[in-house]
Amino acid sequence: MIKEMLTWETNSTLTYPGKDNRVMRFREDWRPIRLILTKYEAVSSVKSFDTEFSLDELPGEDWKPLTEEAQKKYRELRKAEIKTAKDPVAYRISGRAQFADRDNVTVGEVAGYPDKQMEKVETGFRKTFDKVHVTIAAGDQDARDHFRFIANSEHLDEELYFGAVIQKDKMRQLMADIRLSKELPPLELSIKVLLFEDQIDSWTSTWRGRSNYFLPAAPGWGHAILVDASIKWGEQEGYFSDEENQKIDESMGIYTPERQLQKTLQNLERGVWTLVTVVIIVACSFYFGR
Repeated sequence: MIKEMLTWETNSTLTYPGKDNRVMRFREDWRPIRLILTKYEAVSSVKSFDTEFSLDELPGEDWKPLTEEAQKKYRELRKAEIKTAKDPVAYRISGRAQFADRDNVTVGEVAGYPDKQMEKVETGFRKTFDKVHVTIAAGDQDARDHFRFIANSEHLDEELYFGAVIQKDKMRQLMADIRLSKELPPLELSIKVLLFEDQIDSWTSTWRGRSNYFLPAAPGWGHAILVDASIKWGEQEGYFSDEENQKIDESMGIYTPERQLQKTLQNLERGVWTLVTVVIIVACSFYFGR
């Protein structure tokens, strides 16, 4: 298999041998992925206090003896470790999401990675995933995250993981929309991840309807962002065909990535036929004008 012959070439390219000794490549780029969360846990928690974490011992020596004065000092030092919680209200959504559009991600070993300390899997490891564990938490501001491979360990199974932090007001609105629904509504997440894709596969993925992405087991992660999280209610009535809906959207200047690609291909096709027509006319003019 191709993925068993992959070798690191640069930070953004992997190579494998093609026909006639040609060098073929996997290229890393921002890959759009849609995830569907249907079964998940939405948690809202209220915090009051927390304690500071420290590996240092308590300061001083006067609290150590087993005396009444030392005991009082010890209790005061312990009480001083109690702090008001930084985030009095915390939100979190977590669950296992399905890749939409029949996409998948294969994790595998690639020869030639410089940091051997990051090797986490056995030689020749390959595993394809169509699901990913997702965690969305609230924070002071939106934050970038990573798309990670969690190797098999004593406590965890092999899994892909995506985490995102979104600003508290946005998270509060998302949680409110979830609570307003009579049933747990599906969440559609649009994310972008730095993943590798075979240059051949990338040419055929448009008409094939799915993409096969690749994540090297070492380092085992790629930069990722949450583009948006959507909840959909109801069902659009079918007054218009897909072609009519497309014309309406285009008249308003609205293009989905799929329609934008289709429009580009249509324009390219028109350009090719126009060029062919011009060539035929010129050839005819030259032939009959002799």
